[in-house]
Amino acid sequence: MKEYVPFANTNPLQLLILLSACSEIFSFHNINKTDEEHETSLDTCHESELFPDDSDKWLKAPEIIKKYGYPVEIHHVTSEDGYILEFHRIPWSPHAPPRGREPPKPVLVQHGIMASSVNWVLPPLDSALGYILADLGYDVWLGNCRGSSYSLGHTNPRMQHTNTKYWDFSWHEMGVYDVPAMIDYILDFTNHTQLTYIGHSMGATMFFVAMSLRPEYNEKVEMMYALAPVAFCGHATSFFKLLAPFSYNLEKLYQILGRGQLIPERLRTFLNPLMADICHHTEQINCGICNNLYFALFNSNGKQLNYTMLPIYFSHFPDRVSTKTVSHYGQLLVSGKFQQFDNRLVVPSLFPHKHPLISVGKRPEEYDFKKITVPIVLFWAERDNLADPKDVAMLIKRLPNVHMAIKVCYPLFNHNDFLFGVHVSELVYEKLIKILHYKNYKVDVECEETYVDQKKKV
Repeated sequence: MKEYVPFANTNPLQLLILLSACSEIFSFHNINKTDEEHETSLDTCHESELFPDDSDKWLKAPEIIKKYGYPVEIHHVTSEDGYILEFHRIPWSPHAPPRGREPPKPVLVQHGIMASSVNWVLPPLDSALGYILADLGYDVWLGNCRGSSYSLGHTNPRMQHTNTKYWDFSWHEMGVYDVPAMIDYILDFTNHTQLTYIGHSMGATMFFVAMSLRPEYNEKVEMMYALAPVAFCGHATSFFKLLAPFSYNLEKLYQILGRGQLIPERLRTFLNPLMADICHHTEQINCGICNNLYFALFNSNGKQLNYTMLPIYFSHFPDRVSTKTVSHYGQLLVSGKFQQFDNRLVVPSLFPHKHPLISVGKRPEEYDFKKITVPIVLFWAERDNLADPKDVAMLIKRLPNVHMAIKVCYPLFNHNDFLFGVHVSELVYEKLIKILHYKNYKVDVECEETYVDQKKKV
């Protein structure tokens, strides 16, 4: 079957105009961004120092880790259903304190949607969680779920990533197969009985699925840290909301977005380098088109964004993702439930004036939160457009063993600020590390508007 490729016949100039138009629409008409905020984000952008060393645009995660003086190992594990997953391990740090006789504790850090392990190792180094954990003496394992740039292999020659059948999965399969495979491999390799799990966005979604449907793995995780956790999506305002009306009709969604990958390979390999070059070209483009596109994706007001890093961000993001993964989130947005993929057939109703469409087939099962017994620390933000505070509140009520739920003390902090925010280290990571070191440490969750020094230089 011939793959449908959106914009396959579009030349670079046309695509640039299209991206610019879309970015302007999203930027100025999103209901969550005021004109004042838009002007503020532009001011912040123009105050940034353009441009830094951008060689990281063309380097892979292991190469970036080596570049900044850290050791790196590449490991592979095969899931029960044949997907070959790649780890990037930072076993030690030249800046870590002297080791005792006890081997370092393993920490599995899992990326979110349309991302990869590179998210945790991009500069600045004092805001990159991979290096922060290694410097403190932890054995850091950066996971890559199936379908990401580093985990495209399969044991079946007929299931290569160039085949659309390869992409017939969502974060459900990542939770059922990928998370257990990664946990078992790390524990076997390090001779530990437990590890710590840190997941951002979909990395948290995968974990909840794994612990719910594979409850025997709860005993293998000492504690889980959920950054911007996504489970319930009924109040999300991200771009997934645009796709939600089509989420119950995969064939229709495939016609719109392409079968298999959300962004077809030929378009993605063209688009990422193009955006990286565009955002590095001039300050006007970086603060205009690139700023608006970043806002469209992450609802960023710009206060926490290091604009000098935009060319590097866009060279690595968005990463590969299956259309079905996005569709599954769209279904959660429509249903308001945390449930398995809905494969029911959608057909016209006999009573269109009441219900135009009806679903035929078995209802999808909801994930059982009662089986998730791992102690969990959640970090959430008021401005998060995917892990909305109302949805996070619902998640907190359903989880049986919430060790702590911490609101980020900055009102404009958003979903990807948990990765790339200028002040993410003091707003999030410092608290996470204190709890990681001292399980009974009580974080002061009193938020003050003056907590962040807005004049801090990047």
